[in-house]
Formats: sequence, C-alpha cells, structure tokens
Amino acid sequence: MTKAHNENKVINSKLVTVEEAADRFGVKESYIKRMCREQKIEAFKVGKFWRMTESSLGDFINDLTVNREKTELRQDIQDKLRFHSMIRSLEAAPKSIERLNDTIDQVKETFQKEDKIKRIVLASKLKNLVGDRETKKQMVKEIPDALDEMAEVAYPGMKEVINEDADTLEWYFLGEINDKKGPEAEEEKKGSVLSMKTAGINR
Repeated sequence: MTKAHNENKVINSKLVTVEEAADRFGVKESYIKRMCREQKIEAFKVGKFWRMTESSLGDFINDLTVNREKTELRQDIQDKLRFHSMIRSLEAAPKSIERLNDTIDQVKETFQKEDKIKRIVLASKLKNLVGDRETKKQMVKEIPDALDEMAEVAYPGMKEVINEDADTLEWYFLGEINDKKGPEAEEEKKGSVLSMKTAGINR
C-alpha cells in the first residue's frame, strides 16, 4: 500500500478514538492501545493519542474473524466484533454499489469507442464489475437476517427490550442491578463476615 493511498484512506474516513473503539467492541482501552502499538490495528498518533479509521477497524475485525483460533479474545468479544463487522458491511454496501455503478457506466462508455481487441479486455472487466455489484446487492438482502440471528449471540437478551423507551430501560437495568445486590449480596456479606470471624477464632 502506498503512502498516498494510506493518506487518502485517512482523509476519506471517519476517525475513531481508542475510547470509541473499546466501547464499541466491549474491550478495555488498554487492549485497543496495545493493538495499535503492535500495528495489528492500522493507527496513528495525534499528539499522544491514538486514532484509527473505520476501515482499519474493519480490517482488524475481518482478520480476527478469519483467524479465530489465533485470537486471545474471549468468545463473547469475538461475537460482538463479528456483529459489528456485519453492520459495517451493510452500512458500506450502498456507497460501494454506487461506486460500482459509476465504474460500470465508465467502462460501457469507453467500450463503445474502442476497437475489437481492446473491447475484449473491457468486456472482461465489465463482467467482473457486474459480478461484484450483484454480489453486493445479494449481501444487502441477506445481512439483515444474519444480523437478527447474530444479535442474540452477541448481545443476549437485548432484542426483547429494544422497543421500550430509554427511561423504562434505565429503570429495568437498575432493577436488575439492585436485585443482584439484594439476597446474593447479603449472603456474600454474611459469608465474608463469617470467614473473618472464623479466621479470628483460629488465631
């Protein structure tokens, strides 16, 4: 990859902070920073802060998906990464299809002006472009169903609550947290006190 290509990629992409990347994938910021330092995520520094592009994060996710057995990430984090990768592919598809249509139009226009020999090359190029475009279109149709299935794996239980308003959700999650702190917390506390007393007796 040339330097100019990398610069264009940065200019044309939204920059992502370490905090945003960590929050998106459910990992610690220290992990994202380490991936940047080790160049597993293509990133650069603005002052003392790491920045990366959406496309470099996508490349990182795709690499993890291909090389699952080599990754040190927990399975639940891998599931989230794959889920976000699919979302990114779906979001990027319309622009990608539009670019392919533009290129197809250019090839068709050039095709009419060229001699028979050059038309052979252009016809082959046109075939590949049309194939790529139709593959993208099919992907746009299939990904929503795949995302729906993957959602429960990546974010268990969240599909059931997404139709609620945000205030209701806040109270619902708060209730869950307090329930966990209730009887279980009391038992843990009793167990902890008992252990301390027993330790004191043994002394």
